[in-house]
Amino acid sequence: VSPDVLFDAASMASLLGAPVTLGHPPAGVSPETWRQHSIGTVIDVRADQESGVLRVKVMISDAAAIDAVTSRKIEELSCGYSAGYEPQPGVTTGGQRFDGVQTSRTYN
Repeated sequence: VSPDVLFDAASMASLLGAPVTLGHPPAGVSPETWRQHSIGTVIDVRADQESGVLRVKVMISDAAAIDAVTSRKIEELSCGYSAGYEPQPGVTTGGQRFDGVQTSRTYN
């Protein structure tokens, strides 16, 4: 995703307070299932433009999830988002082909 989409102020603001899941639930998360999958909340969002990533602090409130993270049984947490896409085939600087680009992102 391009830095202008990743570091968009409105997108970053939508991340604050977003629920966090362990990994990516295969069936996705909906308003009906968020309680089943949510293990915490995003409490701080920082743009690290030098490294090209968003850094977030999360409060994990589920005991099993705390154990999974601290024991490194799982290293990936997720916040769901909706995104706008535009078909635009190309190749990354690393040589990987793609079919489109993300034009917006709103965390939910």
